[in-house]
Amino acid sequence: MHGLHYNHMKEFKEKQFKEWSEKARELRDTYTNEQIELFKLELKNLSNMYWKNQK
Repeated sequence: MHGLHYNHMKEFKEKQFKEWSEKARELRDTYTNEQIELFKLELKNLSNMYWKNQK
C-alpha cells in the first residue's frame, strides 16, 4: 500500500494512506504468529477495500 500511495498520489491521498495504515496496525495486533495466513488474507482484503474505493 505504501507503494500504491507514492506511485498513485492523485488516486490514493495521504489521508487514506494514514487511515489504512492505522487499520492495518490494529489488524496486526489482533492476530498471533500461528494465525499469519489468516492475517495476510485479512490485510489483503483491507488493502483491496481501500484501493478499490480510490478508483
